[in-house]
Amino acid sequence: MAQILVTELLAPVAEVARQCPTSTLVRNYVKAVREFTKHTRCLIRNATAVTIVDEPQYVIGNDTYEEVIGIKGMSFQDAQDKWRPITNKGSDLWDENAETGEPDCYDYLPHAEFVLGPTPDAIYDLRLSLVVQPKRGVLSIEEALLVNWEDAFTAGALYHLLRIPGQPWTDGPESNNQLTLFNSFKARGLSDVAANHNAGSNTTDRFGGANANLRGPILAI
Repeated sequence: MAQILVTELLAPVAEVARQCPTSTLVRNYVKAVREFTKHTRCLIRNATAVTIVDEPQYVIGNDTYEEVIGIKGMSFQDAQDKWRPITNKGSDLWDENAETGEPDCYDYLPHAEFVLGPTPDAIYDLRLSLVVQPKRGVLSIEEALLVNWEDAFTAGALYHLLRIPGQPWTDGPESNNQLTLFNSFKARGLSDVAANHNAGSNTTDRFGGANANLRGPILAI
């Protein structure tokens, strides 16, 4: 998960939003990346965990650069050492009177928690594919994101910056142009992610094609 400083990516933004302070450029660039990754759900991290007997709810640990916004997939290792998928299903649809057993459903709980049903009756190994986005206030982002989407982040940053009122760089019409461009990039990103999923892409691959683990534990509540 090689990171690149946002300040190294600002030249095309600063050329348009002239006289804009660097801190404002960085903040709005990161805001654009957060919006793009949240909309497309393109940034995936691996995680492993173990269940605790009679414990249904778990919290996903912290990472320096990224925060969890969803779960793309989950599986567990059963008593015969076979990996079996766990179905994503809203916990409001579960049988509240179900006995403990092997988990067959999970539900993501904002923010960065999940619950298993039935409540585990033993210790099971879990594999998770987590959807993440950069944290607010970070100064760097994953370099692999730039391969396809650097222009998208530039458009998103300019959309936000040019609509700030009363500044030397304020430009409402151009902000709208950049918003149209940014939205087109987000639509394409969403389509690309869906296409990769439908093609049977490995759910443990992060965006960019290489495996990466979330740096942080998964703990019982």
